[in-house]
Amino acid sequence: MDIKKIIENSSTGKNAVIEQVSLQGHIYNDLFKITAGSQIYSAKVRNINSWNIKESLYCLSSIDNKDKFIHPYTEIIEAGDNVILISEWLKGSQPITENRDKIKLFFKSLAEFNKKNKSDAPYTSMYLDGKTFLNIEEMIKTEASQYFQFYKGKHGLKKLKTCLLGLSAGFGTVIMEDFNTGNMFIKEDGGLCLIDTEYLIRGLNTYQFEHINLFKLETPVWSNITEEAAESLKVYFDALNISGSNAEIQIRGYYLMSEFRKMAYSAYKKETVDFNVIDNNIDLIINGNIYENHSNKD
Repeated sequence: MDIKKIIENSSTGKNAVIEQVSLQGHIYNDLFKITAGSQIYSAKVRNINSWNIKESLYCLSSIDNKDKFIHPYTEIIEAGDNVILISEWLKGSQPITENRDKIKLFFKSLAEFNKKNKSDAPYTSMYLDGKTFLNIEEMIKTEASQYFQFYKGKHGLKKLKTCLLGLSAGFGTVIMEDFNTGNMFIKEDGGLCLIDTEYLIRGLNTYQFEHINLFKLETPVWSNITEEAAESLKVYFDALNISGSNAEIQIRGYYLMSEFRKMAYSAYKKETVDFNVIDNNIDLIINGNIYENHSNKD
């Protein structure tokens, strides 16, 4: 299938210059730049049969996005097993090496987006391969139960289950589950928006914390949020008017689930699992000071 030809025949691509995007010497076969006079667009190609793409397109069609916090598509073209997603080419930057002080502002906007886009079931997660659930607690229990078989550490399962169920204090909403600095965009006029909405799904609000390295259990990389983590989480929960104690049980529940996800993945790959390290991490997650690195700077 000639994707470039399909774009050329679209309303956006007529009489336009269409070129594949190249970054750091790599040419992308699924990403194009469309120059139509003074207007520039991007076009990305995805498999329309992927569960997350179907879910993302559903959410994009139903969300309250009047402020365009989620960068909208201007044209969507279905072509066989592919869908071509066209949007305006943004000018600005991502808070990767610069403007990291703006990261907390994205969390305030994310909270406002979640608040006005609360959702009914079905709920899912990228860790559940598209399997859906009728309520949040069922989703949490089902995912957690598949991890317990791998755990051989010192903590009792009852204690761990109680901590994990703190997640059920959260709420179902449309989420950006793969929320990281690469998806954040600061426009030239200072406006904020989110791009790359492939995991825009109906799920649990705290499942957006995947790339927030709160307890510094991950090696800091450009896409995650480490030094800004505590302040960003505080801004998020404050914007939702969620009290400190309620926020805390959700945060601890999320990071315990995250630790179990990593443990299960290592076990699945038949890697050696060091339960002393895992138990030390669990101790920190359950008992550590969540906001010890929080700064009160505006």
